[in-house]
Amino acid sequence: MAYPTGAEICARIKEFTSVIKNIDLSLDIPNSKVIIRDMRPLLLKCPSCDGALTVARLECPRCEIAIDGEFAMPALLRLSPAQIDFVEVFVKNRGSIRDVERELGVSYPTVRGRLDDVIRALGYPVKGDAPDEAPSDDSAASRRAVLADLKSGRLSPEEALAKLNETPPAKNR
Repeated sequence: MAYPTGAEICARIKEFTSVIKNIDLSLDIPNSKVIIRDMRPLLLKCPSCDGALTVARLECPRCEIAIDGEFAMPALLRLSPAQIDFVEVFVKNRGSIRDVERELGVSYPTVRGRLDDVIRALGYPVKGDAPDEAPSDDSAASRRAVLADLKSGRLSPEEALAKLNETPPAKNR
């Protein structure tokens, strides 16, 4: 899986926020703005068990039509409130980590960490994350020592192979 670049993430976030901003809130019914303004924030987790909630009904306050079903939520809505706030600052600053750093009053590594958390929450891998089963340094050092002994002639190929089979294999990083 290819890693999204900062520009790709910004583009996806801008695309999502532009859809939200283009929603027409000036409905042709009296007090419609009050109805929308007074809506509660969208709950994403069950208040009882903390499980993920699904959207099961959509309603139009203008014509009062309702559509029942199971609807997918955009990935950005699955972010925590703190992550959504960070994404808003990130987009507002056009993805400039230094500008985000200044606005939030945090260090560069903190901004990168928060961005990595958002990337993971959206389901993407983060560059630099260690593989789940990284080899131990002892195992890799042992294998290198056996190969060095083979190269110098202190071990025959058969002896080296036997020793390598005793040592747990090191995975490529």
